[in-house]
Amino acid sequence: MVKLNKIVVFSAAMLLAAAVPWQIYGPDSASVVTNVSAAGSDGSGILASLSVKDAENSADWSVQKDFAAGTLIYGDRDITAASVPKKLKGAEYIRTACDSKLFTSDLAEFKAGSAATVYVAADIRVNGGLEWLKTWTKTGGSIKTSNDVTLELFKKSFAAGETVTLGTNGGNNDSANYIVFAVRPDTAKGDMNGDGRIDLLDVIAAKTSLVLGDGRKTDVNGDSKFDAADAVFIQKYLLGSVTEFPDTDAENEPETPPAPKEPDPVTDSSGQPKSSPKEYMAEVSKKVVNSEPAGATAENQGTQYGKYEKVSFTSAVCGGRTKKFNVLLPAGYTTEKKYPVLYTMHGYWGDEDALLDKGDASLRLRQIIGNAIASGEAEDMIVVFPDIYASATQDKCDGLNDKNNAAYDNFINELTKEIMPYMEQHYSIKTGRDNTAITGFSMGGRESLYIGLTRPDLFGYVGAMCPAPGVPLGNDKFKFGNTEPYLFFISAGSNDGLIHQIPAGYHDTLTKNGTNHIWHYVNGGDHGGKTIRPHMYNFIRYIFKA
Repeated sequence: MVKLNKIVVFSAAMLLAAAVPWQIYGPDSASVVTNVSAAGSDGSGILASLSVKDAENSADWSVQKDFAAGTLIYGDRDITAASVPKKLKGAEYIRTACDSKLFTSDLAEFKAGSAATVYVAADIRVNGGLEWLKTWTKTGGSIKTSNDVTLELFKKSFAAGETVTLGTNGGNNDSANYIVFAVRPDTAKGDMNGDGRIDLLDVIAAKTSLVLGDGRKTDVNGDSKFDAADAVFIQKYLLGSVTEFPDTDAENEPETPPAPKEPDPVTDSSGQPKSSPKEYMAEVSKKVVNSEPAGATAENQGTQYGKYEKVSFTSAVCGGRTKKFNVLLPAGYTTEKKYPVLYTMHGYWGDEDALLDKGDASLRLRQIIGNAIASGEAEDMIVVFPDIYASATQDKCDGLNDKNNAAYDNFINELTKEIMPYMEQHYSIKTGRDNTAITGFSMGGRESLYIGLTRPDLFGYVGAMCPAPGVPLGNDKFKFGNTEPYLFFISAGSNDGLIHQIPAGYHDTLTKNGTNHIWHYVNGGDHGGKTIRPHMYNFIRYIFKA
């Protein structure tokens, strides 16, 4: 798996070098021990003094309280517990990191803050389980996860102050992930009167409860019911003929997960229900094709295609300079009808003509769009091709450096403050995020990610083709709040010899952050038309339809 510690700056060195630098997670990539605070500050935690030896991923480890169905179980994945044994409901637990699977040594250790039963829930589908757990007891219980994985439960008892070592989970991509729980030993079963000890008074309390129907009705002997046999079992415990209270299968009995909350109804302007982004992207992902089919780029007899108009305007954002963009109007465009708008952006060194026939006739985007509209597979739409170099001091990009990168990043202001208002004033368009989409190629893909992540209030559909490195956002910003696009669609080519795995780094960051998106990895795709055409073929068919 490729992981980026940060999004790198788009520079000349990166473009001119034979390869783009990125960091590969390697086994034992660091040996620094990172201490993680225990749950709570009142000294009540069972999981004390946790030290994580996998420093690369230690930030994703944490000690938590109150485990339950729906709880997030990994610090670097949006995966939750779908079912929880009653024994572990409310338990303290260690939220681990999936990416720690590449660490080959023991992962961590902690001290038991009190006498404890420690449980490890491990994915044992791989390699038959974990070697270090062979000295633990397999309980027969399990935890189900939201991504439909079963984690088998193992347990072991530890005395107060004893060190608990958490071993490696394999050190490769086929390793078994695990999470860790701790509960205090259940010696309270026989304490029927709740006075903190087990004695003859508890036998009397049990018998009284049986006769009068009051007091604690606790299954003591593990037969899943409360009757006279439980009082007898307490007597045997006091006489020494039995030495511990059984776990009564509670480890294996799942907690009933809470009923899912009904989402608030979402409707369009006509009152029809709309899909949620997650639902819509799940449906779209089933229909995505790797490459555009034969005939998608043909100019067919009898089919009407859109026409381009070039617009010039004075840009205050660009220091009063004249800026230009192309508008592709659909066939039969009329002011009697309103149209949604797609903004499509070029790469480094390009301009408003770069994605048209004038810039690259092999792309044939006018035909791809026109054929999709003519067949009824895409909505009638207006497509805008802007010049995204938005410098306040110069007309054209003059080098691969931070100064020019900043000019491209400034396009967000030219787009939102000037081009979009211009389109609203001069063309018959539908407004609002439901009717506005954005995508781009290479540097334009970087900008579409930046703009889409920054302004989800304006764009309900966001795409990126071979997005270049250097999106000016921290990894923690690669997510949305309450407003997210209905379609977030990223395409990358398997044979992209220029930016290599940079798009995969974005994809990994989004996945880690739990951000809904579709990852379209084009087999045979390059840093050009072999990825641009498939992206546009798919993207235009599913925008403005959620």
